[in-house]
Amino acid sequence: MGRLALRVEGPGEALPAYLRSAVDFIMANLTEPLSVDDIAAAAGVSHRQLYVAFQVNFGLSVMAFVRQRRLELANRQLRAGDVEVATVTGVALNTGFQHLSRFASAYRQRFGEFPSETLRRRRGDGRPSFGGLRTRTQGEHQAPAASYRRSQG
Repeated sequence: MGRLALRVEGPGEALPAYLRSAVDFIMANLTEPLSVDDIAAAAGVSHRQLYVAFQVNFGLSVMAFVRQRRLELANRQLRAGDVEVATVTGVALNTGFQHLSRFASAYRQRFGEFPSETLRRRRGDGRPSFGGLRTRTQGEHQAPAASYRRSQG
């Protein structure tokens, strides 16, 4: 898969070398577990200096920046991946997300739809896209709780 396009500076604006090193480290290790300690060490600066630089240059904390890049990567994988084997669970785990519900929530906030909707649209059908689990489609209704309780005895 190609590199994510990342514009980290405006016209005539140059990032400090340590910040460029931090961004390069993040992008090279995007699918790996990352911490602020790892990123600060790679950039050769303190946590505080790194945090201030990310706030000033990107308007985000270091980990919010990482999360945004991971969401962009997940979106690309869901839109362009192998639609026969791609699942939301697989893409989430592959892009460094360990909590699937947090991933789905952050993805929806960023892209305006759930990751399963992106994958379903890519597939062009109604096949399940969340780890093989079938999800209800519009028009399907859940059985009332009372009928469940009756069936349980």
